[in-house]
Amino acid sequence: MSSNWAEENIQVIRQLMERSAVYRRRMAPMMLAAAVVGTLGGFGADLLKVETPRLFAGYWGGVACSILLISGYIVRSQAIRNRETFWTAPTKRIFVAFLPSLLMGGAVGIAYMVGPETAIGLSGHVMLIAWCILYGLGLHSAGFFVAKGIRRMGWVFILVGLFCGYLLIVANPAFLKVTANFLMTAIFGGLHMFSGIYLFYTEQRDDVA
Repeated sequence: MSSNWAEENIQVIRQLMERSAVYRRRMAPMMLAAAVVGTLGGFGADLLKVETPRLFAGYWGGVACSILLISGYIVRSQAIRNRETFWTAPTKRIFVAFLPSLLMGGAVGIAYMVGPETAIGLSGHVMLIAWCILYGLGLHSAGFFVAKGIRRMGWVFILVGLFCGYLLIVANPAFLKVTANFLMTAIFGGLHMFSGIYLFYTEQRDDVA
């Protein structure tokens, strides 16, 4: 009896430690919010005629900041609903893991924002590729502290970014004809929508389990 009791207690302690090390907030609402904002951002880019590198970097940087603020609000709401603190240890790990990619992506955008005001040309495609790969790397790094799915999503962004880079290098005519604004909408909006739906069902299964 004492041996079984000790093993059960060790198992409970291990489970509690694992839960404290893993980010437990629901990711599906954040992904779906990012998909909606990213898609609306694409329509806004067409309406506002975002057709220079400076406008492209500033506009989509603003969209990214909006998504970060909305995601932060969702996380805070979940924490309040669960009567938990917002800035937990797993939250800090997620932030620190994602920070290098976030800073690099911001640096890419700032470099174009302070550059000369010219026709966008291929600059939008270059920024798209850089942001896609950096975002994927950030998701992959942060995914070590998330229950499921985020690392896979990171790999998808990385591979999509590399594939777009290949199409740019070989000067694929079909790829070059597609506007960078449309690519941003399709890749970031579409992949976040797919990920949000995937996480919605997997998170539900995890809760039942």
